[in-house]
Amino acid sequence: MGLESTSIRLLYHALQMGDFHFSLDLGYRLPLYSNETYGGGDTLVLGDAGEEAHAGLIVSYFEPQYLNSFTTAVTFRNPGASLSSEVLYYLEGALDFKSFALVANYNGILSLNNDGAAGAKPAIENSPSNLYNSKNRELTAAWAALQFKVAQHWRADLKAEAILTGES
Repeated sequence: MGLESTSIRLLYHALQMGDFHFSLDLGYRLPLYSNETYGGGDTLVLGDAGEEAHAGLIVSYFEPQYLNSFTTAVTFRNPGASLSSEVLYYLEGALDFKSFALVANYNGILSLNNDGAAGAKPAIENSPSNLYNSKNRELTAAWAALQFKVAQHWRADLKAEAILTGES
């Protein structure tokens, strides 16, 4: 056991136009390990080998009278050494009431289909998640939550999530 990776993420609130807020999202991840070539058998390879970087734009609308919000984001991600570049996206809306909130989210990953592997690539469980783990991965998911106010600065979530589509 040990440290898996180190990363830095910068969020910069770039501009406000009325109730709209525009932010930049920049990040870099450096794994502290390298994957050896998968040789079959019982070997389990975890994590994406290679550096990772992302850059994105977040646009949020906050309805000031009731504190309702809508946020969308699009991010370009250049993942580990053996995976295709990707576009990550999400849409999220929240209806905020005095003691609870209703939140819904739709998100996904679009592959840019530039995986460096020629031909078929074996599914070797080499990503942070087993939901998608190989060549030109794509995913769409949705979730909804009911958030309850527990104390002045605390909320508890009751959340349901579904993976709608996934391909690797």
